Amino acid sequence: MIAGDVDGTTSTPYKIDRSAPSLTRYSATKRIARAIFMGTAPKHQQQNAGVDDKKINLGVVHSSERPVIFVDALRRLTNQAKFMHADLGRYWYSISASLNRIAADRAGTTRFCACNAHDRQGIEETLAPWLMVAISIRFR
Repeated sequence: MIAGDVDGTTSTPYKIDRSAPSLTRYSATKRIARAIFMGTAPKHQQQNAGVDDKKINLGVVHSSERPVIFVDALRRLTNQAKFMHADLGRYWYSISASLNRIAADRAGTTRFCACNAHDRQGIEETLAPWLMVAISIRFR
């Protein structure tokens, strides 16, 4: 998890930082990932509540830097990291993959085919309940 989602030359934060000059200048995504990882380390017999964006910014933004750069880095990391979770403005790492990454991975391996209207209606009826559950979980 650390090599893929937190730090290293093959990690997601490193790749995100390299994709945008403003993030590269500050290593913003890498700093965000490290702060979240350290802030959400497992605690003995306590549920991990995650850290909010204000605490993350407090831990990574220096006085001469613009916070908006780190907000962008956090958004990108949330969308791309495999083991980072986000809910109600709180962020944390877990040993289980996030719902966004599972869906993205499965979408990448799913092969789509041409289907007629009857097939499409059956597919929509089958997927509708699952989609509603996913939406309700995402926007709790």
